[in-house]
Amino acid sequence: MKNCFHDVDHARDVWDSKERIMVVPSAEIWEEIGDWSGLSVRIRNLYNQSKLETLEIVKKSWLARVEKLTIISQSFSVNITPSISRNT
Repeated sequence: MKNCFHDVDHARDVWDSKERIMVVPSAEIWEEIGDWSGLSVRIRNLYNQSKLETLEIVKKSWLARVEKLTIISQSFSVNITPSISRNT
């Protein structure tokens, strides 16, 4: 029973919203759609920009780590050749 009342209330809300939309001038609706469309494009551009900036930061971080590890590994790599002693 509770679900039925909820469905009826939802149907009434949908019906009422259609009436409200019908009385709004179409120019105002198109303007609102344009505003939302512009926001969508701006959000997409900001997302792409932040993704590129993040990738650049990560790339620099990894290059710095590789450079640091290279320096450390070079300081440990000592050219040690085993000496061969022959007792004759």
